[in-house]
Amino acid sequence: MVLTDILTRTAENMPDRRAMAMPIGFRTKVFTYGEMFSHARRVATFLKQQGIEKGDPVVLLAPNSPYLVHIMWAVWLRGAIIVPLNIQSTGDIIKGVIEQTKAKLVFTHKGFHHLLPDGMTIKDIEYLEEETVNCLEADLNEISVHEDDLAQIMYTSGTTGNPKGVMLTHGNMATTVCAVTRQVDITEDDRILSILPLSHVYEQIVGFLAPYHQGALIVYLHRPSALVTLMQEYEITKMIAVPEFLSLLMRKIEHAIEDKGKTKLVATLSTLAQKIPSMTLRRLLFSSVHREFGGALEVVASGGAPLDPLLEEKWKTFGVTILQGYGLTEVAGVATMNTFREQQTGAVGIAIPDVTLTIADDGEILLAGPSVFKGYYHNEEATREALDENGAFHTGDIGEVDDRGFLYIKGRKKYMILSAGGQNVYPEDVETALNQQPEVIDSCVIGIMKEEGHADIHAVLLLEEGNHDLEAIVGKANEGLASFQAINSWSQWTENDFPRTSSRKIKREEVKKWVAANKTTTDEASGSSSKLHALLSGVTGISTNTITDDMVLVRDLHIDSLLRVELVTRIESEYRVAVEESDITDTTTVAELEQAIESAGPVQPRKGMPKWLISSGAYVTRIVLQPLFFLIASLLMRVTVDGKEHLQKIKGPVLFMPNHKSVIDSVALTMALPWRLKPNVAHAAGEDIGLFHSYGVFGTLAQLVMTAFPLPRKSASDISFGLEQMGWFLDQGYSVVVFPEGDTTARDELLAFKRGSGLMATQMNVPVVPVFIEGTQNVTPPHDFQIKGFWEDVHIRFGAPITFSNKDSIDRVTEELYREVLALKREHKIEHKWNTEIAEATK
Repeated sequence: MVLTDILTRTAENMPDRRAMAMPIGFRTKVFTYGEMFSHARRVATFLKQQGIEKGDPVVLLAPNSPYLVHIMWAVWLRGAIIVPLNIQSTGDIIKGVIEQTKAKLVFTHKGFHHLLPDGMTIKDIEYLEEETVNCLEADLNEISVHEDDLAQIMYTSGTTGNPKGVMLTHGNMATTVCAVTRQVDITEDDRILSILPLSHVYEQIVGFLAPYHQGALIVYLHRPSALVTLMQEYEITKMIAVPEFLSLLMRKIEHAIEDKGKTKLVATLSTLAQKIPSMTLRRLLFSSVHREFGGALEVVASGGAPLDPLLEEKWKTFGVTILQGYGLTEVAGVATMNTFREQQTGAVGIAIPDVTLTIADDGEILLAGPSVFKGYYHNEEATREALDENGAFHTGDIGEVDDRGFLYIKGRKKYMILSAGGQNVYPEDVETALNQQPEVIDSCVIGIMKEEGHADIHAVLLLEEGNHDLEAIVGKANEGLASFQAINSWSQWTENDFPRTSSRKIKREEVKKWVAANKTTTDEASGSSSKLHALLSGVTGISTNTITDDMVLVRDLHIDSLLRVELVTRIESEYRVAVEESDITDTTTVAELEQAIESAGPVQPRKGMPKWLISSGAYVTRIVLQPLFFLIASLLMRVTVDGKEHLQKIKGPVLFMPNHKSVIDSVALTMALPWRLKPNVAHAAGEDIGLFHSYGVFGTLAQLVMTAFPLPRKSASDISFGLEQMGWFLDQGYSVVVFPEGDTTARDELLAFKRGSGLMATQMNVPVVPVFIEGTQNVTPPHDFQIKGFWEDVHIRFGAPITFSNKDSIDRVTEELYREVLALKREHKIEHKWNTEIAEATK
């Protein structure tokens, strides 16, 4: 079996089932298995046009998305090799990988160009659909792919020295996928939330290929703050996470329980839950907690780092099964795992089918079988060190296996500490004791060598905000440790997080260097400045040591519009304050950003989408009331229409962009539409107008009949939410009316179009229909619902639908839309003048 067999089989067996979904920009993209197959073949044709042949490496440097998956499938269809890189990789690592693999092509995000070497063929993943629109599946010649062919070269995180390229074949990965699907009950009814990067093999196997193999829906997280929203919207049933994420989420749950004053109640329920074997009943017992996360979460697969048994038990108490596993890149990510049938708290499971697990005399874990990698790319020496003469992989991890076959990880062989008494101390054991202390977010234990040949056990602590007694914290941890494990010295980490790999493991070598540079222990709390520098480093990938307060965010740290959104989201999460995107300009410095954070207010809960407007009850009511509503409106205006032929071209949702004369323009425009379109048109109206505040039941009824929703026009975050609402209506199949002038005017000339109209036209991915309206100002004045005329002539002229690219300049598109509406106005004036002259001549 090869990986592309999964793509083909799912497309044949379930072409109409949803495969992947992700909010992208202001819209949500959903692809069926049939569409995934078709898109992958078109991208493969595109690769053929780019000269990519069998065995050619293709570098992937982009965030998770269905488009990234299209590319992965396409590369494999061509018999080529993916080289996935983490988006936080440094420029030196990226250039080194490209140089070593001789890659011809890089797929990336437009924000990462500065990291790439000159002379590369670069394709931006945002424009993939447009790049391949003219690529035909019929032009794709089939390429024979075998199990021994390389599927990818995956570079390890490289905590020491240069990263090594792990060569994984189709057989390595396909074997592991089949084994995982036999061990974990994934069904086509599951909704999987993907939060780990696809540059990590664990996510590829467990979060992508295994669910894809079974026909589940995979939902990609587009920003951290949207986690709960997506879990609720899609009623997520399963997730793949690293222990750090599970810890943060549990801490958030516990803080919420504390804030609501329900700590004692939850403690009582937890004691009761632990006596109930049924996980379903446990979830029912904590239904209020589960509702916050969609109410359907059953399973979390945990990997990438050791999981604290106490944390595992907390999740199980709430009715969520944690399936911990173990594996390395060199064995396609998964070698052992707990299952529903066989699981043990604290263990990383039993060997999956086709994997042979043995423990060497020195305690090292050895793995053999068809999932073991082919070797390190262009590094025979490292390959010989890792693979013995029998083909077994020496993991470098120390472990024990109990009589039931469950594996327990003791630590890394290279990080084992020889204590003063000659005992072996594994850092993970000591860190477990430390991480159970309430003040400790995370810890890193290292050995500091002494002249006597043994090491002091040194703990580096990442603590909650506030002043803490480090000696007391360490003392409590030591009470639960053996005497030879006792912590001898300690220090407090002065940034907001440890340096980590893509799988969120702590980079111990960097921590050791930090300790060596600081030398003395300290309990000084980290300053806000260093915390912000560390946050900026995490967003940009630029070293904390090189970030200074006078640096300009855009110019010096390369924070583009995408990273700006991520930065604002991270600030919300870390500081719990709301900083507007508009606060970050082209000239904002690091120091100015810190001032903005200090003066910012607390994060307000995000308003939900107006789902009541498109409920089945609302839709039926709309169909019943609209004829009556428009009959009454016809007493006020006689609507004539030109350009009806353009409406016949409308097959799906569009953006109607008319000029704005009066508060009843939306009513007139809807009256001009054919009945097949009327109920499925939503109207964006300024949030500050009276319709949403001053008219009580009448206002609500008007919103219902016209599907009117408020469009915020003030703060940047509110504007972003308004655009998300617009995209949401389009996703539901509704066309949207929006007025690009942004205000009404009784004057004859058009007002300048707002720049947001160009943004909507390029980013909403639907055609735009320009519209000219004349005469409504004679029925009601521009800013008032007061009726000033009856049975007035109102003219609506529709232009031809226009499709824009998201590559197009927003300013240019704004100007073009203005010219289109202006042209419709001129046509109306000429025709009106011509009709008037004919009428005069025939009197």
